[in-house]
Amino acid sequence: MPIEAPTREMRALVVHNHHVCNACSLLFAHFRTASSSRGLARLYATCALAVLLATPLRVIADSSQLEEVLVSGTADPRLGSLLTSTEIRSLSEEEQIGLALSPASLADAIPGVALNGQGGLFQSYSLRGFSRGRIRTEISGVPILTDRRAGNSLSFLPPGLIDTVRVNMGPASSLYGSGAMGGVMNVSLNKPTETSVSVGVSSMGHARDVLVSAPIGERTSLAASIRKASASKSADDTRLNTGYEQSALYVSDKAYFGDNTLATEVLVSNGSDIGKSSALFPTKRVTDYPYDNHRIINLRLTTSNQWFAQAYAHKQNWASLTQRSSILDNRSVYSSTTIGGLLSRSTQGDVSSQRYGLDMTRRYKVNIRESAEAQNTVSVTSNVVDDGSEWTTGLFWESTWFLDGFSLQGGVRADTSEANVASSSTTHSDINLQLKADWQLGSSLGLTAEMGSAYRLPTLSELYFEGETPRGRLVGNKDLQSEEAVGAQLTLVYEEDN
Repeated sequence: MPIEAPTREMRALVVHNHHVCNACSLLFAHFRTASSSRGLARLYATCALAVLLATPLRVIADSSQLEEVLVSGTADPRLGSLLTSTEIRSLSEEEQIGLALSPASLADAIPGVALNGQGGLFQSYSLRGFSRGRIRTEISGVPILTDRRAGNSLSFLPPGLIDTVRVNMGPASSLYGSGAMGGVMNVSLNKPTETSVSVGVSSMGHARDVLVSAPIGERTSLAASIRKASASKSADDTRLNTGYEQSALYVSDKAYFGDNTLATEVLVSNGSDIGKSSALFPTKRVTDYPYDNHRIINLRLTTSNQWFAQAYAHKQNWASLTQRSSILDNRSVYSSTTIGGLLSRSTQGDVSSQRYGLDMTRRYKVNIRESAEAQNTVSVTSNVVDDGSEWTTGLFWESTWFLDGFSLQGGVRADTSEANVASSSTTHSDINLQLKADWQLGSSLGLTAEMGSAYRLPTLSELYFEGETPRGRLVGNKDLQSEEAVGAQLTLVYEEDN
């Protein structure tokens, strides 16, 4: 898979492997809750960074071993980072064989990605076994934050609007902050350059979709999607709760101010009657999402002097309904608004490059309401999270040095965060480090060693939730600390040119 992506204009020297014939990757991830073990990992990484910065290096960029990649556009510059894991894999919607019914089914074609949880449009995914809140999901650099216990699914995004799915395997909190313990999934959206109408039909639940895409002048383009599916059947003729109705509109615009570029994206998505399949359907349990609505606006500015600025907003509201054949029915209603921004600058020299920036995210007006109703009784409703909010601010820096057949990379990020519900609040701070070394052992053999730390903040539900759920009664813990991990990866790559 190619590594190059439609990101901001810059030049970088990277060790680039075209055809990976054999790769041996060892991943060691250890969850740490004791401060002593985490502190030891930080000490090792800090000492290594200090030695790296303090030691004079004879730096030579060997053009025979390094390939220059020109990346242009207005995307998150972290997509072009050399520090992120070597396991960067991408897949476009056009490469998918057959009709992709969801972003999860599209990403499932990428090695290391697996479907996770219950089936249907809300199917979630895992990266090398990490799932739920331990992986970070973004659309054009906009983080998708939710309190779904099953994790993100990108269910509201029609696959026809997707240009490329990129997956970064391994801990990446030194760039992305909370949630990037197992990696990052970033989806870029398609900007049509010609008018087209496509119609898709699948035997799976009689799914059908219509996608209309068209450019409007030289700057603006739009795409509209309408999809619908009924309940499908498995190979043994078992009925599956996989029906849905969904409509989405995507508008993109690009404006130029001298040498500066401003890109604007707007996404509106409405879903209804979305089924969630399980082994208990339909005799014991039926779970549906009556509605799933999302609004995203994303502004990205790239300047001629290598500055990148981004501002975004994401408003979402959805509901789930779980009906049992006996005892209890549960209904959950969720709504929130996320706003944030990124300010970053990249500099490139003859033998080194560096990036630094400020990342801020705030989620507010978080309301989670749960209701439980037993047969022949009055419904009991509770606001488990009422007008909650959380914010996170992070400063990050990374640098790469190119030597003779060898490159060294290091990065650090410092985060501070706060979560509030009613009169209760919790604060947290974290520092994450990452080190990476690439050796070109020959014309066709390369070795990469990488070590990084990562963390995940507890969600508002985990801190303050109290109520009945389909899994039983849950009670949050406001004293819950962040989940932390240290990952090490060793990759041996054999390259063969065709």
